[in-house]
Amino acid sequence: MPSFWHIILRRLLLVNFVCGSLFWLVGWYAQRWYTDEVAQAELQRLEGVATALRVPLTLLDHEDSMEQMRWLEDAVRGTDIRVTLVARDGEVYSESEALADAMENHQRRAELVEASRLGTGTSRRVSATLGIPMQYLAVTVQRDGRDWGYLRVSVPLRVQEQRVARFCRRYFILALSLMALASLSSWWGLRQTVVPLRKISLAMHDMAAGKSVDDVDIPWRAELGQLGLAFNRMREKQQSRESHTRHTVDRMSTVLAGMIEGVIAVDPNERILFANRAAGRLLGFVSETAHGKGLLEVARNHMLREAVRVALNSQSQRDHEPQNFEIVAGSKRDRTVSINVACLPGTPSPGVVLVFHDITELRRLEYLRQEFVANVSHELKTPLSAIKAYAETLRSGAVDDPSVNRQFLANIETQSDRLHELIQDMLQLARIESGEQAFDITSIDIGQAVEDCVARYREHAASRSIELAIEADQPELKVRADDEGLRQILDNLVDNAVKYTPMGGRVELSWVAEQGFAVIRVADNGIGISKPDQLRVFERFFRVDKARSRELGSTGLGLAIVKHLAQSFGGSVALASKLREGSEFLVRLPLA
Repeated sequence: MPSFWHIILRRLLLVNFVCGSLFWLVGWYAQRWYTDEVAQAELQRLEGVATALRVPLTLLDHEDSMEQMRWLEDAVRGTDIRVTLVARDGEVYSESEALADAMENHQRRAELVEASRLGTGTSRRVSATLGIPMQYLAVTVQRDGRDWGYLRVSVPLRVQEQRVARFCRRYFILALSLMALASLSSWWGLRQTVVPLRKISLAMHDMAAGKSVDDVDIPWRAELGQLGLAFNRMREKQQSRESHTRHTVDRMSTVLAGMIEGVIAVDPNERILFANRAAGRLLGFVSETAHGKGLLEVARNHMLREAVRVALNSQSQRDHEPQNFEIVAGSKRDRTVSINVACLPGTPSPGVVLVFHDITELRRLEYLRQEFVANVSHELKTPLSAIKAYAETLRSGAVDDPSVNRQFLANIETQSDRLHELIQDMLQLARIESGEQAFDITSIDIGQAVEDCVARYREHAASRSIELAIEADQPELKVRADDEGLRQILDNLVDNAVKYTPMGGRVELSWVAEQGFAVIRVADNGIGISKPDQLRVFERFFRVDKARSRELGSTGLGLAIVKHLAQSFGGSVALASKLREGSEFLVRLPLA
């Protein structure tokens, strides 16, 4: 049962108890008063009867009991009054309700004893003759100036008791009616207070449970009406704040979910409060099911857990500076992740927030930069060292030796050309990557570009007994590219194919249309490239066979230039190769 109905029930019980107690007390006094009033009225009636009978009674012959009996019966006929004549010695002369001879001596009756002293006596008791409660009144009777005996009149008390009982019944009905009216009034009055309060209470419970709540309709009744208006204003403001908070949370959730950085918030017990998808991708868990789970259970990284513990402990020392560290993460332990750990605001702190940055690519680029610097230094050092050595040799006297001076000068020229070519390739690659290289994108006939390239390398290929072949099923294809850029792509691929194909080999060029792109294929049956090296073959200065590449005059930048040129034209380049079986380079360029 709702608490408000308990209040009503208790109030009704209290009202009934108070009213019942009051009515009982009043009824008790009223019963006593009414009983006394009825008894007094009966005594007055008996006194009147006794007074009326006492004078005629003196005229009767006191020796004739039958005459007295008839007279008494006639005197009280039609009433409930009983009359008895008693001598001074207690003997009964006559009785209106019984035979006098059968009655015992009445000398010791209380009313007679009192009447002998005072002239009038009363008493209440159960009649020994009739066996019922009676009210007695006795008066002395004189004859010839002396006391002759006693006249006793009595009436059954049942009449008085019936009148008192009738009064009590009426009073009880009145009391019950008043109590019912008081209870009804109390119930109605309480209901007018409790029902509005109950409405407000239920509405507040619904608000606390997050349910939608309408205005509470309370009839205007002073304080309750004011309370209803105040609640409705509070509800409107609460809903407005909830809506604003919900929109803010939705926006924040959208922002956090869309961040490329991972975000995880944990409570002081290291249980996850929030985790976005980026964090799940970085650490290898499903972010939607991570809420409430332990951090170590989800991430399984002890370095991460230790960082959280350090942050939680440091907040007690008022050291709230964010901490930064790196971990190795991912299902294959192939990701480098930078983590910022900071305590959430509050005293004590309600938890820790972790922001994850995937710096795998940054670390890879740093490594490539370091490797690039080392490679450039090495590539520049080789021709410069050779040039310096030849120059020092010539200065030391070889310049005057006709048998070696021309050879040394030719070597200096060769190393200078190599140095110039290396610098030119580096500058071109830098311009392409930075977007500073200007391209004249036009429609270019692939067949013509391939034939021109083959013509340029035919003599070189023939010197090594390598066959250059063109296989074109769709000779009229055109692509959108820069003419010089396409020439450089073909030259680099064909040059590499001729260099790394053994004597007597074959280099084949072909092209075909495929899903809006033209796929240019340069294939050879040369030495091939191993699987690990295929992943790095398009990196700067990467050489499969370093000694042979330098011997053949390769700068190590050709395939890197091919890759960036193809991407600049909206295409791509791919490699398929098997060791000692040959290689196949596929360049995809958009059709014109």
